Amino acid sequence: MWVYEEFYKDVYIRTIISDINQAFSYEPSAGISREEFKKIGLYAQNKFRAEDQISGIYNGVKFSLSEAIRIPGGTIVAGTGYSPEIASVLFVTTAFYTIYSNAQAFSGSVLVCEFYKKFSGQTIVASRTLNTKFLGEKERMDDTLFNDEFRVFTDDKVEARYLLTPAFMKRLRELKIKFAGEMGVSAAFMDDKFYLFLNGAKNRFETTPFSLPPSLYDVKQIKKEISELLSIIDELNLNLDIFK
Repeated sequence: MWVYEEFYKDVYIRTIISDINQAFSYEPSAGISREEFKKIGLYAQNKFRAEDQISGIYNGVKFSLSEAIRIPGGTIVAGTGYSPEIASVLFVTTAFYTIYSNAQAFSGSVLVCEFYKKFSGQTIVASRTLNTKFLGEKERMDDTLFNDEFRVFTDDKVEARYLLTPAFMKRLRELKIKFAGEMGVSAAFMDDKFYLFLNGAKNRFETTPFSLPPSLYDVKQIKKEISELLSIIDELNLNLDIFK
C-alpha cells in the first residue's frame, strides 16, 4: 500500500504541480516546522505530521503551501522541552501569547508567504471559532460580515488597516467558505511573513489502492484549488504596493 501511495505522489501529484508552474517544487514529506507553527500561537500545540509541501515564487513572492495533519492524542504543553531561559526568550519575542489550554486543535492547510515589504507591527486575524486570547489591542474593522467571523489583534492599527482592505477581508471570507467551512480560517502577519491557516481543509493529496483512479476532473480541481489559494498573494501584493 505504501509503495502505491509513494508512486501516486511522486508521479501523479508531482506532474500536476509541475503543470501549474514548472518552477514550483513538491516535497511529499516536507512542511511547516513545529517550531514555526508554535511561534504563531493560534492553535493548540497538538502533535501533527507536516507533509505535501509545494514551494516556489509566485508573482515575486516566495511561498510554501503544506498540510499539517493532526496526530490524535498527546497535546504539547507550552514550554515543554525548553529550559527556563529559552522559554523566557520565546515568550518575550512572541508578541501574541495564546492561552493554549483553551486553544482549538488544527488539521488542515498552511500557506506561508515572504513579502518584500517589511511589516512594522504584528497583526493576528483569528477565526471566532477559536478560544484563544492574545496580547495586543483588539481592532474592529469596518466590514460587519468580517467582524462576525473574525477578531483582529494588532500592535499597529495603521498598518493593519492597510493590510486588511475590504477586498482582502472579502477574500478571507470566501476562502473560509471554500476550504475550511465551520472550522474557520485564521491568518497572521508577523516576522515579515504572512501565514494563512485553513483549519479543516481536506487532505487533498492522499489516496489508497482501493480509491477510484484519478480523473481529469480531479486534476482540474487540484489545480483550481491551488490557484485559488495562491491568488490571495495577488491581493496582498496590491495592498503592499499602496502601503510604502
